[in-house]
Amino acid sequence: MHSKVSLPNLNERRRLMQLGKTIAAPLDLKELTSIRFFAALYVVLFHAYDSLPSLYAWDSGLIRNGYLGVDLFFILSGMVLTHVNIERVRAGTFRYNEFMLHRIARIYPLHVTMFVAFLVLYTIAGWAGLLKEGLAQNWGYAAQHLLLIHAWGTTQGHAWNGPSWSISAEFFAYLSFPIYLLLLRLWRPAPGLLVAAIVFALIWMASPILQDTRLTQRSYDFGILRIVPEFLLGVFLYQVARQVHTAGQISAGLLQVAMPLAIAAYLVAAHLDMHDPVLIFFMALLLFILALCSLGEVPNLMKHPGLVYLGEISYSTYMVHYIFLVAGGGLALKLFGSPAFPLWYWLALILAIYPASALSYHIVELPSRRAIRAWHSAKKSKA
Repeated sequence: MHSKVSLPNLNERRRLMQLGKTIAAPLDLKELTSIRFFAALYVVLFHAYDSLPSLYAWDSGLIRNGYLGVDLFFILSGMVLTHVNIERVRAGTFRYNEFMLHRIARIYPLHVTMFVAFLVLYTIAGWAGLLKEGLAQNWGYAAQHLLLIHAWGTTQGHAWNGPSWSISAEFFAYLSFPIYLLLLRLWRPAPGLLVAAIVFALIWMASPILQDTRLTQRSYDFGILRIVPEFLLGVFLYQVARQVHTAGQISAGLLQVAMPLAIAAYLVAAHLDMHDPVLIFFMALLLFILALCSLGEVPNLMKHPGLVYLGEISYSTYMVHYIFLVAGGGLALKLFGSPAFPLWYWLALILAIYPASALSYHIVELPSRRAIRAWHSAKKSKA
């Protein structure tokens, strides 16, 4: 934790801006890493909600709206990828093929690992009579899953690792990243953010007309429509945050007060079951504040190493959690004669996801990522 806020004073900032210089951003935006933990947990609790009927006694929209954790990820993805690549773009060192290789190295090895894990699960469960073969094992959708196009309207339902549809949507955004970079050249931050909000509103209104499905309910059924405006929101939200940070217009003390207020605003709005665009607005506001805290290195709890680590393994958490719920549900039928979990069983299942996430992160994610990047570096050095 920093003892003081390392922000240049306002006069110094103005002098740098007059000279046409920018203030370097920190390499790691710790708050935007930590928030990934909460986003993944939100989705986990949403998916586990049906397994604990006693939760229904607490009639709150807070857990029911947990599917919006995916929307937070989509906005966050636009912010982080802009942060990581914007200076390379300005310096002329951005290479699209390297960008795509790094993104595939980030998401694909664990995606394939979980596909195989579900195949093993269903094979063993079938022998044991714990699970019946069904849509989740649909071999007709295997190719789409392995090609990461199963959120592009290529299937008629979920299969295998169901939540991986959002990884397919992310893959679409990665492929489209040059378009977002072009828009960054065309629009300044504030107008760009306004255009992104308008694009979101238009797609939100068009979604139920096209297929009678609300935009934030889309997954395998053209979930790519969901990420397009939200990724764009993230791209320009980061740029506005960077601009505000450079101008030094918001004090560290104000940000430290604004963060818990933004969190409370979302929690209240979600509990009251407000419309999804309202909830997404509060999410975006929180991400904006967190970005400012990261850029300004403002002391706050979200910088805690434990939260940052849980954020780092959040992709593993997201990708492995569903197999625990599927296997746990099949086992519960045998143990309790019901798909409803006793509270202790439910909590144990949720807690077990995190050591499994850490294992998959250190055994699959990191080694695969390093191996692919090392292969690419070696290939470049020989060229």
